[in-house]
Amino acid sequence: MLNVAKAGRTILLKWRITDANRNPVTDSAEVSVSVVSLACEEGENCDPVEEHTVGKSGLQNLGDGDCQWTWKTSRSYPGLCKTLKVDPDDGGGYEHLALFQFR
Repeated sequence: MLNVAKAGRTILLKWRITDANRNPVTDSAEVSVSVVSLACEEGENCDPVEEHTVGKSGLQNLGDGDCQWTWKTSRSYPGLCKTLKVDPDDGGGYEHLALFQFR
């Protein structure tokens, strides 16, 4: 599912992050976050994103593997699609993805 958001806004995303053994990741330093380009497909099912947070980007550990990522998106994103990846750095290959199209 592709999420639709306004470029330049701050988006709040939440996940429960576990390692390869399904143990909760409790140290934010053990998690990497990246943004990569995504091809925008015509006719893709889209959901609007509620943009209600403010501030800079950052990962916050809420305890027991629950994390939230505050993502300050770039104002240069209109018309682009991006994938936000959240990945425990344990080599387990399990990553969380959020797909976005920016207007």
